[in-house]
Amino acid sequence: SFKVNRIDEVELLDSLQVNDESIPETDLFGWTGETPLLVELHLAPTAYHLLIEEFPAARPFTERRYDASSPFTYQFRAEIRDFRGVGRFILGLHKHIQVVQPQGLKEYLNDIVAEMRY
Repeated sequence: SFKVNRIDEVELLDSLQVNDESIPETDLFGWTGETPLLVELHLAPTAYHLLIEEFPAARPFTERRYDASSPFTYQFRAEIRDFRGVGRFILGLHKHIQVVQPQGLKEYLNDIVAEMRY
């Protein structure tokens, strides 16, 4: 994907150009990566509604949880390609999201929080 408004200049070539590279698969959050990683999150209604609004393709990967003792009434379970996209979403709504798995995502988020300085 390219943002054409960022193109400064175009050069016409004399020969046909072909790209034989495979297009990397992107996840719901727009990131690529070689290995899919299964992520499971429990979401409060606020996080659920924002997830569906900002990432409509996430809808089939969410379902209602029936646990009266928990404020996290929705579950998101999907494969992602990189922690950066889902991590950004989680950090923006950290009080409304519980990371169930994988442990690597929890470590990634903890590392980011540990480096924050205000």
